[in-house]
Amino acid sequence: MKNSNNFTSLIFIYFFIIIFSFFVILIYIEDIYIFSQIEKINEIASLVYIGRVLIAISFSLMISVVLYLYVFNFTKKLKEFSKIILEWGRGENLEESTTNLEFGYNEISNLYKVFIESYNNSLARQSSYNSIHSSDIKNNLSLKILPNIYELKLTPIKNLDISILPNKSSNTYFDILDIIETNNGCIVCLTGSPINDLNTSIYKLKIQTTLSLIKSFAGILNEELFYEIFSKVLNYSEKMINLTLCYISKEDNKFIYHKYQKNQILLIKNNTVDFLFNSNEEFLSNNIKNSNPSGLEFNMNNYILIISDRIRLLKEFLNDEFLGFIKENLQLKVNEIKSSKDLLIKLIDAMELWQGKNYNSGNIYDYLSCIAIRKK
Repeated sequence: MKNSNNFTSLIFIYFFIIIFSFFVILIYIEDIYIFSQIEKINEIASLVYIGRVLIAISFSLMISVVLYLYVFNFTKKLKEFSKIILEWGRGENLEESTTNLEFGYNEISNLYKVFIESYNNSLARQSSYNSIHSSDIKNNLSLKILPNIYELKLTPIKNLDISILPNKSSNTYFDILDIIETNNGCIVCLTGSPINDLNTSIYKLKIQTTLSLIKSFAGILNEELFYEIFSKVLNYSEKMINLTLCYISKEDNKFIYHKYQKNQILLIKNNTVDFLFNSNEEFLSNNIKNSNPSGLEFNMNNYILIISDRIRLLKEFLNDEFLGFIKENLQLKVNEIKSSKDLLIKLIDAMELWQGKNYNSGNIYDYLSCIAIRKK
């Protein structure tokens, strides 16, 4: 810093000497070629010489001051730029005001722009790395919270043929899928969220724990149990929670359900594939606490197919067109469906055929969660 100050101070002297020398040389040239006649008048010659020397000194001082101020200001701005680089080198974050400076000199401004661009690129790379690293941490925490959340062992239920996919997975995106056997049928719960974070994982853990406890209840009517589960889900629900909750009787023809997701439930009845009534609500919310479930007759050899909205995380399945394609494809092969497993196989075939018509973005088995039920 001292050397820089000394150099700035000496600049003024250097400029003065150089410029004054120039004027002195100019004076002698003028004496030789222009003013040689004035020397004959001694009084006038001495005044002219003194005046010209004073003019030379004045111009030298003026030009030296201007150049000195320019160099001084340039050096000052260069020090400011150096200070910014030093702060960055020490690992300090640059303030927003620091990244929008104007130096007034093209040479420094160009260097500054290159530096800021490199700095911003470095921040972007670091932010991207932190985001990926944070996502990995969240996924690992989610797996620790939900170690066996997607493992479900089906037990045979009289008069009902049930198949699910998957019955075991470590993918934290999959919805909670559980089947609770009752005295005269079963209750099916499919719930989850397109958001895969810790809050969703905790919600899933609460639901899994509640469903496990409800399985141990005895002497509760099926309808009461159905509404009890629905109220629990509402109490636990976070933002953007999907839910499909069904009660299926194995003795009579009763099928009632709450559905809050985009994908429609498919019903195969009399060899005809149809969509069930679709509510306008995509997610659970506080204004549905008093809503009534939908219902229909579920007779022998009828099928119910429920597909989770998680398949919509793949871009080929974002819109509703794929549901129409699946319905048409199942309709063409409805006579080949003899069990719930057959229905799931035909569903997978249709989905793979649909995805094959479009650009591939991922494996459907990493996102597909569904359940097929046949009344025996």
